Amino acid sequence: MDFSRENSSSFGAASHRKVARFASSSRNVHNWQQAEGDLDCLEDELDATLSAAENAVKLLKGMVESGRLCAHDAASCRYAINSFKLGEGVQHIPHGLLMPKTQEDADASELIRQEYTPLSRTGAGRREHLSLKGTVNGIIFAMRLTSSSVVSPHSRRRSSADSTSSMEEQSLPFVTTNARSKEISKVLRFVDEWTGFDIFKLQEVSDDRCLQVLVWHILHRWDLVHIFAIDEEKLKRFVEFVAEGYKRTNPYHNRTHAADVLQSSHFMLVKGGLGEYLSDLDKLSFLVAAMVHDFGHDGLSNNFHKNCMTERSIRFNDQSIQENYHLCEFFSNLLADDTINIFSGLSTKQFATLRSNVIYLLLQTDMSKHFTLQDSFKNLLEKNGKDPGNWGEDTQALMGMVLHAVDIGAQAKPTDIALKWCKWAHEEFFAQGDLERSKSMAISQCCDRHTTAINSSQVGFISFIVKPTFVNIGKLFPVVEQTCVPLCDVNKHHYQSQITPAKTSPAGSPMGGPRSPTLVPRSPTAAGKTADASERSDADRRQKQKLQSDVGEGDK
Repeated sequence: MDFSRENSSSFGAASHRKVARFASSSRNVHNWQQAEGDLDCLEDELDATLSAAENAVKLLKGMVESGRLCAHDAASCRYAINSFKLGEGVQHIPHGLLMPKTQEDADASELIRQEYTPLSRTGAGRREHLSLKGTVNGIIFAMRLTSSSVVSPHSRRRSSADSTSSMEEQSLPFVTTNARSKEISKVLRFVDEWTGFDIFKLQEVSDDRCLQVLVWHILHRWDLVHIFAIDEEKLKRFVEFVAEGYKRTNPYHNRTHAADVLQSSHFMLVKGGLGEYLSDLDKLSFLVAAMVHDFGHDGLSNNFHKNCMTERSIRFNDQSIQENYHLCEFFSNLLADDTINIFSGLSTKQFATLRSNVIYLLLQTDMSKHFTLQDSFKNLLEKNGKDPGNWGEDTQALMGMVLHAVDIGAQAKPTDIALKWCKWAHEEFFAQGDLERSKSMAISQCCDRHTTAINSSQVGFISFIVKPTFVNIGKLFPVVEQTCVPLCDVNKHHYQSQITPAKTSPAGSPMGGPRSPTLVPRSPTAAGKTADASERSDADRRQKQKLQSDVGEGDK
C-alpha cells in the first residue's frame, strides 16, 4: 500500500525514529503523554478521506514496513492492524480494544473511553476535525493485547436486528452468527491442549467447519501467514478447497479426522516440543501435510484397491495407493488454480522444499511402513539424541514419525473421544466389508460386521501399534510420555473391561466363538496359572503377528 505523498512504501527517516520511540514508550501506560508527543509529527500522515480505524491501519502498516521495529513490536502492530479492520465508516472504538485483562489495562480502557475523538468527514472528503488522540490510544491498547490466543469478535455499526458478524481474521475465515462465533472461541481456548480440546464439540459448534476454523486459526497462530506472505483472500478460498477435498459421507476419513490430526500436530509443535526442532518452512510443511493427509480418501483401504485393481491402484502401481492419490489430487488442483494457491509468495526453492516435505510426510502415513518407521526412528534418536541442533536433515524423518503418530493417535486421546473415533472407524470398516461381501471377495480384517470383536481388536491395536509409537516419541518429548502414553493404558483397560467372557461347558471348554487371550479361565493351581500365562503369551504373539501381517499389507 502507498502510504506517503511521495509514493514511498514507508515513512521518512524522521518519522522512522519517532515511530520507533512511540513503539517503545507505548508499552507502558504511564508513558502515553510522551508517546502522544512523539506522534505529533505524524499528523500530516493522516488521510482526511479515511476513517479513524482506516488511518490507524495505515499508521500501523507504516510502522511494520519501516523495518525499524523489533520482532515483538512488529508482531504487536500486525495484531493491532487486525483489531482495526472494521467496516467502512466506523467512528467508534473497536469493541475488541475495550476488554481489559489487568488493572493497568482497565485504566487504559477508561482513558480511551474518555478521550477518544472520532475523525469526521464532509461529503467532499475534506477534514472538519482531525484528532489523533483516539487513534493513538486505540493503537496503544491494541498492542497490549498480543498475549491473547483467542481473538474476540470485532464490533461493527449495525442494527439490533443484524444477526451476523465477522470474527477477527485470525479466528474465522467465514461469516457466522455472534452466538456461533462465541461458541467456537470457547473451544479454541483449548487448542494447545491434548486432553482439553474436543474436536467433536468444535465440529458441532462450527456447523461441520472445524477443518476450516483450525487451518485458519493455526496458520495465524504460528504467524506463517505473515512470514510467507500468504494472501488472506486466497487463504479463505484455500481452507474451503481443503475441506471440500474430504468426503462428508466417510464415517472416519472425513474433514473432522483431518481437523483432529491438524490440532494434534499443533499440540506436538507448541506443547510436545517438536517446534524447537523445525524451521518456519518445516512448520508450514508439517501443518499442510496434516491438513491434507487424507485428501480425497474414499473410505476404502489400500488392500481393497489393490485386490480390485481399481483405477487408483493401476495409476500408482499398487504402491501407497491412497497416499499417492492424496498427494496427486492436492497438488494438481492447487497448482491449477492460482486463486487458492497460498504458496505463490514462496520462492522456487522454498516451494520445492515444502513439496518435498509434504510428499515424504504423507507417504509415511501408509500403515505398511509402520514397523520400518519405528525402527528407523529408534536409530535416529540413538544417533542424534535430544539436542535439536543435531538433527539437521533428519528433521524430515522426525516430522514423518510424529505425523504418523497423530494420524493413528485417536486411541491415545481421552476415553470419551477415543470411543467416538472407534465407532466411526468401524462403521467405515464394516461398509468396506459389506462391499467386499457384495463382490464375493474375501472380507478384510476387522471389516466383517458379523464376526469382528471390536473390543478385542482395539486392545491389540493399542498394545502393539499405538502405545509403542507414543512410547518411542516420548523418549524425545517427555510431554508425550506424560500425557499420551497413560491414556493408551486407560483406553486399553476400558476395552478389556468390555470384553464379554465366552460361555463354557461344564468341563470348562469354550462353547463357540474365538477365544480371547484375556478370557482364559484362571486355574487355582500353580501349574494351571503357568499354563494360562503361557496360553495368553502365545495368543498375544499370534495377535501381534496378525497385526504385523495386516499392517504390512497396508490396511488402515
